[in-house]
Amino acid sequence: MFGLILSLTATGENIAFNDSKVKDYCLLHWDDNHDGEISMEEAASVTSLGTVFGGTNIESFDELQYFTGLTKINSQEFYDCTSLKRITLPQQVTSIGGSAFYGCTALTTIDIPASVTTIDSYAFNGCILLNSLTLHEGLTTIGNYAFSFCKSLANLSIPASVTSISASAFRSCSSISTIKVATENAVYDSREDCNAIIKSNTNTLLIGAASTVIPSSVTAIGTNAFYGNTALTSIVIPEGVTTIGASAFSGCTILTNVETPSTLTTIGSDAFSGCTKLARVILSEGLVGIESNAFKQCKALTKIRIPSTVTTLATQAFYQSTALVKVAVDFTTPISIKNNVFSNRKNATLYVPEGCTGIFAETSIWNEFKNVVEQKKEVSASAAPKELDPGEETTITVSLDNDDFYDYGSFEMDLTFPNGFTPDINSLALASRCDGMQATLEKTGENTYHLTCSSTNATVTGAEGALFTITVNSASTVEMREYQATITNISLGTDEGNVVTADDTEASWTVKGYHLGDVNHDGFVNIYDVTLEIDYILDMEPMNFHVTEADINEDGFINIYDVTLLIDYILNMN
Repeated sequence: MFGLILSLTATGENIAFNDSKVKDYCLLHWDDNHDGEISMEEAASVTSLGTVFGGTNIESFDELQYFTGLTKINSQEFYDCTSLKRITLPQQVTSIGGSAFYGCTALTTIDIPASVTTIDSYAFNGCILLNSLTLHEGLTTIGNYAFSFCKSLANLSIPASVTSISASAFRSCSSISTIKVATENAVYDSREDCNAIIKSNTNTLLIGAASTVIPSSVTAIGTNAFYGNTALTSIVIPEGVTTIGASAFSGCTILTNVETPSTLTTIGSDAFSGCTKLARVILSEGLVGIESNAFKQCKALTKIRIPSTVTTLATQAFYQSTALVKVAVDFTTPISIKNNVFSNRKNATLYVPEGCTGIFAETSIWNEFKNVVEQKKEVSASAAPKELDPGEETTITVSLDNDDFYDYGSFEMDLTFPNGFTPDINSLALASRCDGMQATLEKTGENTYHLTCSSTNATVTGAEGALFTITVNSASTVEMREYQATITNISLGTDEGNVVTADDTEASWTVKGYHLGDVNHDGFVNIYDVTLEIDYILDMEPMNFHVTEADINEDGFINIYDVTLLIDYILNMN
């Protein structure tokens, strides 16, 4: 197979135009000798195209390369040429003016000559079919929105000579999959093959793609960095990033989830506005400001938790996020907000810290939520029976008292039992609110165990009650005192994929202490115990007879000497 080779020719000194419409316009303006042709000399004498071609239906203009008197393509010279598919620029051109090729929606390829140093604002804005762009060494400046909305552009290579790239230069170029900055570039880089343009001295990510992996050295995501990227489904924002700039992810219409690092302090205005499928947002403690319109029109977002460190919720922060019905705040004093921050608040529940329902119910705007309820996430444990004899068993019940902000699809914790007590692993039983879940108990130390419970499609139901029970057996030699089993490192996996923790807890019980001589364990030593002891010696098999307490001299035998000592005790004869 052979590719088509385009050959530009001059007949004598006349230029052969492939597009007759281009020739007609050229004849109208530059046929100086009126011979019906444009000669090489006539073309070379042109120093400005003016408004000759703007808005016309020309289709190809590779012959422009012979217009060697042009040193710049001025503003709007090919503005809105919606049929223009290809063009070859003269090698003498040093700049491409603002909106020069704006709206050339059929243009598929452009090779920017090595002579060009500046591409001004909006130069190729809206060239939606432009899939091949060649930038040469010598280029220094790419202006604001220069290639924005070039939705077919797949690969982007930035020469070493480039020293200025506007933050919006490649806005809404959603098909870019590969971004490379020449390693010799002193101002920008694409470190770690991250598929992004990073301002080297500030570690700010300026331009990203759906395939971008943000390096850990990045400290800021710049204005419009991913704006309008309709191919971006998810992004990992690493620890170290402190700022998400204005409109950084605005219009990323298939972005579904975002989790911010603990280092993040500011989410800029419109940062995630119009992310209509964004359903999961996890904001970390440390965040201070959520600026105006930050999550405006996030119509899939049903819940949000605002960290305690937030002091600014700017106007329309969650405006028109119409599915937002659960808002949890972790600060105890209401911050001042406008009435358009949570535009769906009258259909939403506000979850506030323990003891704070009163102050939020008395604060303007916050008191307009449909419900104001306390957050609950308390794990507790109990033992039954709470009193037992050595060798007997008790059952520990671990419960969760929770609000309905999260659904919990998993939980795990460490259980530590006192010496002399051993859990019966086979007795582990999940409560009914954990139907469909599976639990395992793994021994991790001499007296420690790790419990894990999870499910692929079930969650803990209800707002309170037991999670599981487990039977604990005691040795016959345990001392008579109070004991505790501790439950620590409690974590709960939420329906949003994050993990929340609960405070440690413990279950306590007592091994009862009986006096020697209290043969029937009724709490008293009296003549009835003497009678039972005699009956035992006579092989009459008395009920409620406890050998340990009947062996008064602790010699391992029950005989008349024990009866004598017991009577002496009752008569206070020591």
